[in-house]
Amino acid sequence: MGYDLHITRKANWFDASPSIALDEWLEYVASDPEIQHDGFAETPAADGGVLRVEQAGICVWKGYSRGENRENAAWLWWSGDNIVVKNPDQEIRRKM
Repeated sequence: MGYDLHITRKANWFDASPSIALDEWLEYVASDPEIQHDGFAETPAADGGVLRVEQAGICVWKGYSRGENRENAAWLWWSGDNIVVKNPDQEIRRKM
């Protein structure tokens, strides 16, 4: 079981507005040298393959201490007009 943590302007992350626009997110990412906009996330799958997801707002935090390989990457994901991270540890929560 896991959880998502959202960066949002909304009273509830699932509300319609106010939103964080994709352009606004990418502008922020361009200003932070520790975050890189890749537009995809990939990680090794249990069957030996690779799980890859592509979406315009997917970024990786290059400054993450455990992010030396893609398997442990800290992905920040623009989704539903929010920024979302799956199962963030304390270090990632501080960055958020």
